[in-house]
Amino acid sequence: MCASIVALGAVYALDIARLAGYAFFKEQYLALFFGLTMAVGFLHRSGRLSEVPERTVPFWDYGAAAASFVCGAYPALNWNWILMMSFQRPIELIVLGTIALVLLFEGIRRYAGWTLIVVGAVFLSYAFLAPYMPGVFYAQATSYSRLVVYLYSDVNALFGIPIAIVIGVVLAFVLFGQILFTTGGGDFFTDVSRSLIRRSAGGPAKVAVLASSLFGSISGSAVANVVSTGSVTIPLMKKSGYTSVQAGAIEAAASSGGQLMPPIMGATAFLLAEFLGIPYAQVALAALVPICLYYLCLLLQVHLIARRDGIGTTEYNGKPTAQILKENGIYAIPLVVIVYAMFGLNFQPQKAAFLGIATIFAVHALKTRSLNFRIRDTVDTAGAAIVEIALICAFAGIIIGVLNITGLAFSLSLLLTQVGQSSLLLLLILGAGMSILMGMGMPTTGVYLLLAVLIGPALINLGVEPLGAHLFILYFGVSSQITPPICFAAIAAASIAGASGMATGWTAARLAATAYVVPFLFVYFPGLILAADWWTNLVTIVLAACGVSGLAVVATGYGLGTMRWPSRLLLGAAVGFLFLNLMPSSVGGLAVVIVALVVGLAALSINRASSARAATPAGQ
Repeated sequence: MCASIVALGAVYALDIARLAGYAFFKEQYLALFFGLTMAVGFLHRSGRLSEVPERTVPFWDYGAAAASFVCGAYPALNWNWILMMSFQRPIELIVLGTIALVLLFEGIRRYAGWTLIVVGAVFLSYAFLAPYMPGVFYAQATSYSRLVVYLYSDVNALFGIPIAIVIGVVLAFVLFGQILFTTGGGDFFTDVSRSLIRRSAGGPAKVAVLASSLFGSISGSAVANVVSTGSVTIPLMKKSGYTSVQAGAIEAAASSGGQLMPPIMGATAFLLAEFLGIPYAQVALAALVPICLYYLCLLLQVHLIARRDGIGTTEYNGKPTAQILKENGIYAIPLVVIVYAMFGLNFQPQKAAFLGIATIFAVHALKTRSLNFRIRDTVDTAGAAIVEIALICAFAGIIIGVLNITGLAFSLSLLLTQVGQSSLLLLLILGAGMSILMGMGMPTTGVYLLLAVLIGPALINLGVEPLGAHLFILYFGVSSQITPPICFAAIAAASIAGASGMATGWTAARLAATAYVVPFLFVYFPGLILAADWWTNLVTIVLAACGVSGLAVVATGYGLGTMRWPSRLLLGAAVGFLFLNLMPSSVGGLAVVIVALVVGLAALSINRASSARAATPAGQ
């Protein structure tokens, strides 16, 4: 059945049915996709939240899988009738809609845990309790039959935009990533990273950062990224001298940032582009500078930690970079093809992904003179990997449906707008807090979809650049993966490193400090997302780069030597004032920038002089 999920996604994304002379409603594809992914979900994960071999699947999970498929196949086969009869709320739709909701809640419990279940239950309860709510939360009651039929048959609910993005775009890139790494692309990227920085202090940590940024851009999952690359990079970091906590935290921070790394940016960026109705290429371009600042700060911290703790280079017995590129550089061609197809030829992302997949086949055939790379296993793995994302997006469709049918989306947006009228900063802090809080225990895709509906409109109504508003939400949704106490990516890295999960989480949050700062900066200074004129963009980017470099020094307590607290606080103040004036528009603002830069350099110089004196033996 996993292969059938991939096949359906290919037919939908490439519009094969229309090319063959057949016409179907989009919702027919979505309904069948929903039924297939739900069925696979019940067969692959037991009620005890563990993976199970097929021979041990209990009979009730087979029953749930069959019922799930029926709930998807019925609207797929009868969508014309549903369009004409849904307003009468026929008993068939009430029964099947109820079963679909119950099964979806159970599927979410198995794959995403109780956090999302509680959120969904609150929203469903509101549909019935709205008449008893105060103020802007008051609304007319919704009958059960009206609610369940709406959620099961309306294009703004279960079979809406979120699940359409999964079948159309996310599945294509998950399949691309699986095939690329199965054929040897993953080893190529890791080998290149290791060879490039083999003589650099803290080299294995820098390999982790580079490899995770590349892998995370394709995988779109921080935890999957940690498990895939961390199993190699974390032991290497520990061997070179990093502590278990440091090794796990570096991998967690690097893996989380991968979800924001162009050109692919994982799954969520496609949803963002769809929400705003803009080309995906525009999203990727806007995200480029902020994520470069993120990795600049992370790499600087990794380097400064190595200098501070005396971690040197490690022995590298692999091939030189030139030889790796000569032997396996062909594996970079599929990524180049995707980038050119999306940015140069304006292909839809899903079609660019399938063009990249075709390129992988050609590359592998040229490289090995065969296509023997366990294609069936790869397709099955990709189909299984898409299940969790599909269930979360279907669940988000249910929440969006409740928001629409009750009018709660408008009420919440109005309330947040009223809060923001007194202070935009207060609204941003509230939005950041909600993103992190709701993201704890929720995958990034789920928290983004929810907050894009709840907070996104309020930010835009207050004059925030729409792309900046949604990137703000996305950044803090990603940050939730490494923010304690429920920091899945950090806990996964800690389990590999043999370290404390909480200690790893707090260290990862410090290493990823830029992720908590830069979103506020690009809201107030749109030049960071290239939304201003070229001069403004350039000045803002240069000053921001200076600021995050200083932030890395403050976070590690090491610049040109170990920093004492007075110079560390002085540098921190200079960084803060610089961040407040990234685009000086007056003489006073320019003076603040100059003073901040001078003070920062002075703090580093004082620190260097004191470190040199401390290192000089007495009497010399």
